Amino acid sequence: KKYLDNSNVDYFENDAIFRPKIENSNISFVSYNEFSEDSPEKISQTIKEEKNNSRTVIVYAHWGEEYEPTPERVKRLAHSFIDAGADLVAGSHPHIIQKSEIYKGRFIYYSLGNFIFDQYWDKEVSTGLVLEVNIKNENIFIIEHRVSLNKDGRTCLVNQE
Repeated sequence: KKYLDNSNVDYFENDAIFRPKIENSNISFVSYNEFSEDSPEKISQTIKEEKNNSRTVIVYAHWGEEYEPTPERVKRLAHSFIDAGADLVAGSHPHIIQKSEIYKGRFIYYSLGNFIFDQYWDKEVSTGLVLEVNIKNENIFIIEHRVSLNKDGRTCLVNQE
């Protein structure tokens, strides 16, 4: 936390909601952790409350199985978050990039893979996905950027043809 604070990088702390301190921002990030005491029902209720306050809701989820394709239970959860009003769902934990989908016109990224991690033994786990998210008039546009985790500790964009 000290390093993030010193670098002015925000993060979730003890609350499931994070609202960036950006002028005229109406974005709410909602955290869901399958491996904690978070209940999907409570998170869905939080999403509904944020939407009722005219906010763009992005769910960041920690879920799934490491190194495995997306389980059906995670797909059901993601769909329930969209059904509750989420505008975008982005997941982590499996250490690999998993398939994404558009559900009811909203993006779901089940796992973005790794961004900073010491796993270099396989290209699949030393690769991540960074989302450049542009929000305009309640529409979300996403540009995907693949990154590679290098053994020297740098995370670099992968050349995309």
